[in-house]
Amino acid sequence: MKATDALKVLVMLLFAILAVALICYAKVDLGMSWEQITAKVEGWNSNLITLGLVVWSVVITLVIANRRGN
Repeated sequence: MKATDALKVLVMLLFAILAVALICYAKVDLGMSWEQITAKVEGWNSNLITLGLVVWSVVITLVIANRRGN
C-alpha cells in the first residue's frame, strides 16, 4: 500500500469518527432528537453540496496543473 493510499484511508476514517462524534454530541449533550438533528442537517445540504463542488474542482485543477508541470 502506498503512503498516499494510507493517507486517504486515514482521512476517511477521520471523517467517519467526526460524524459519529457529532451525532453523539447532539444526542447526549444537546438533548436533540433524531428529527431535530435531521432538520438541522437538511438546512446544511445546499451549503455542503456547494462546498463539496468547490473542493473537488480545486482538487481536479491541482491534478491537471501537476500533470502539465511534469
